Amino acid sequence: MRALPLLAVAALAGAGCGSSETSEVFETNSVKMVRGNEFDPRAISVKAGSTVTWTNEDGVPHNAVAKDGDGPKSELFGKGKTYSWKAATPGTIEYVCTIHPGMDGTIEVGPGG
Repeated sequence: MRALPLLAVAALAGAGCGSSETSEVFETNSVKMVRGNEFDPRAISVKAGSTVTWTNEDGVPHNAVAKDGDGPKSELFGKGKTYSWKAATPGTIEYVCTIHPGMDGTIEVGPGG
């Protein structure tokens, strides 16, 4: 009978594990800028030709700027404001908020549909 409680403890411990950094990629065209200087979700997947929209839900200004090459290049914008960018070419785009170190995200652009 002792195995059952141990399994329950193991399941509960596993459920609480994890970190704020995730490698999970979400299929969505919407990214929120949230408290704690984070993009939510941090990694997204879209098809070429899709428009990605960032919405600032935080009380401080943010932007979304590609680290290299083609990608989003927004100005700073405040709470309740949005920025949209069209994903034209398949590939991986890493982007950041240029005024908040560690606030970064990734867009996986797949072939158009």
